[in-house]
Amino acid sequence: MRLATEATISHCDAVINGIIAVPEHERTFGNTFVPHAQMESDWEAIYGGLDIYTTLDDATLTEAADANIKKFEEFDRELSSNRDLYKAFVSYKKTAKEEKQWEKLSSEDRKYINKVLETYKRGGIEQSDEVKEKLNAIDREITELRDQWDENQKKATEEMAAAETIATVDELQGVPEDVMSTLAEVDGDEKKRKVAFWDAADVLVFAKNETLRHRLIEMRDVGEENLPILGKIIEKSQESAKLNGYDTFTQERLDPLMVKTPEIGRAHV
Repeated sequence: MRLATEATISHCDAVINGIIAVPEHERTFGNTFVPHAQMESDWEAIYGGLDIYTTLDDATLTEAADANIKKFEEFDRELSSNRDLYKAFVSYKKTAKEEKQWEKLSSEDRKYINKVLETYKRGGIEQSDEVKEKLNAIDREITELRDQWDENQKKATEEMAAAETIATVDELQGVPEDVMSTLAEVDGDEKKRKVAFWDAADVLVFAKNETLRHRLIEMRDVGEENLPILGKIIEKSQESAKLNGYDTFTQERLDPLMVKTPEIGRAHV
């Protein structure tokens, strides 16, 4: 796992340096954006695969996967700060338009170029070093918050699987037979039924007994730890957007999708 991560990052470094090293007058879509697209594909093949290990019930593998994911994330931040690479991308697009090559590219290629440039801009590549470092710091905070979110979600899922309550047939009055038939009897006692977490929603729709309803609502009340985390993620996302010159995070995310004038529309086709 570690060797694959290090080899992939080393390969990405080589690709990046190769793109930057291309002389300006020799720069083409083929030697600038094609290697970058292939690099992203190679990256995702390893990085994306690490998520599988984080779901296993093996602490050693999970910790190793998390450590390697963090290496990829930190490398990605460094990549988003690579001004020489960004200049190479901007230079190619500018030259392609000046030399009438832009229109000869396929619509998919033009969209890919614009997507790459927009991603760098949202990452603050055109900001000062001071602002860019602040953006990277916020990104680290958001990543940590998301990691905590995932950990809480995993815990909540485990709690859901284990959650259950025992209800008497009297308490279950009002619940239709098709729902009752899915509830297992308790030790062969037909007057008692086991209501698991996954059954609670169906039972709640029909059950009239307030004591049972209260137990079911409490049983389903899991995952609340993520509510304050969500608030912090929104807060940090807003802070990042403002550093990039937007009023809100929503405005920042929607801006690349908004066609404000025909000229902008044509530029993104």
